[in-house]
Parts: sequence; structure tokens; C-alpha cells
Amino acid sequence: MIKETQLINILFLLALCLCMFFIGLYIGGLDVLQLSAKDFLTPFVASSAAILAAIMANRTIRNNRRSEVLKNTLDALNCDLFKGQNRTDLEKACLILNKQLKGKDSFKALVRLRPTASKFVEEFRKDNEAEYQLIIDCLNYIERLCLGMETGIYDNNLINQFLGESVFNTWWASMILIREREMRYLDNTISDNKLNPDFGSPYRNLHAWVDRVAKEQNLNGLDYTLVRLETGYERRSELRELEKSLS
Repeated sequence: MIKETQLINILFLLALCLCMFFIGLYIGGLDVLQLSAKDFLTPFVASSAAILAAIMANRTIRNNRRSEVLKNTLDALNCDLFKGQNRTDLEKACLILNKQLKGKDSFKALVRLRPTASKFVEEFRKDNEAEYQLIIDCLNYIERLCLGMETGIYDNNLINQFLGESVFNTWWASMILIREREMRYLDNTISDNKLNPDFGSPYRNLHAWVDRVAKEQNLNGLDYTLVRLETGYERRSELRELEKSLS
């Protein structure tokens, strides 16, 4: 695809040079049929030089862009959150969260109503303040990381190769925290007495990355967790009325 685009650009430049040449002949009142091969030599050389310069400039821009992406990617891979003791602490925090989550009936039941989910999250935060904050910091970082991959700031292949497993495992382990945050977002932005501005659903870039990975690798068992709340929770008016009575 890139080579085809480059060929099209070269042909476009060549056609543009030829058009400018014939326009110059017309303005100068010259008959193209009366010109010899020598008369075309100078325009041909000039056109070739212009095309070559354009190709070199395009290649330089692409190389600079590639170097910038690689530098950004290496900086992202060097994040302290996924290195050494911090990585060990993150894994322990996720284990504590999962252990506490297993003590409940089910994940689906826990996130069906926001007061139930918020109560669980608040209890976990109070009992494990450091672990809670570490997981939230990692979620915020990988959300920016996924945004960078989506917009081309980072190299997708390198990020997936070196951080993909950590990103996925953190998302999976902290799903209850993500869901509770999404439900609070919906309540704050669609209520009749709206007070908070709407800047988009939280962790939407992370969800998009997980969804893409799940489809590319045919992962099973993620259908429920990948369903966006805008197509489920928000439309269940009877559950929202019940939630208000429990608040």
C-alpha cells in the first residue's frame, strides 16, 4: 500500500511538471510540434530533479517520523509502573482485588447496580489504599498508552510485544474498578440535573485495544466484559429506578 501511494505521488508530480511545461509553451506562443528533442532536454532534467528532490524529502520525513515513533515507544516501555518492585506490587494488588472479588456472588451481579459496585470498590479502597491507588495509576497510564497506539504516537507491535500481557492482565484484574467508574460516568452525564461535563467514556481507548486484540486472536469468554455500558446498563430503566431507591 505504501509503495502504491509513492508511485501515485511520483506520477502525479510528473504529470504536474508536464502540464506546467505545456502551459509555458502556450503562454510563450510556441508550437510544440516545431520543437526538437534538445528543447525537451532541459525541462526533462528539471522535472526529474524536482521529482527526485520530492522523493528524497518524503523519505526523510518518513524516516524522521519513524525515529520519533521509536523514541516515544522506548520511553513508554521504560515506564516505572511495569518494572522491578512496582511490577511485583501491581501483581500483588491485582491478586488482592481478585481474591476479594471471588468472595462475592459473581462479577455480573456485582456490576448490575452502581451502589453495589461502588460499595465494593469503596471497601477495597479503604482496606487497601496503596494497592487501589497503584491499580488506578496503572489504568490511567495504559489508557494513555492505548491512545498513543491508536493515534500512531507509539509503535503497536513493540508495545504489544513488551507490554501487551501486562496491559491485558491489568485490564482483566481491575475490571470491577473500570465498570464502577463507567457507571459513575453515566450517572453524572445523563442525569436530569447534569452537573458534570461530558468528555467521553473513561478507558474507552483501553476497551478499543482489548476489543481489537480479542478479535485478532479469537479470544473467548470476553463478550460480557466487552459490552459497553451505553448499550446495556444505560437502557435498563427499571434497574436505574431500583438503583435510585438503593442510593
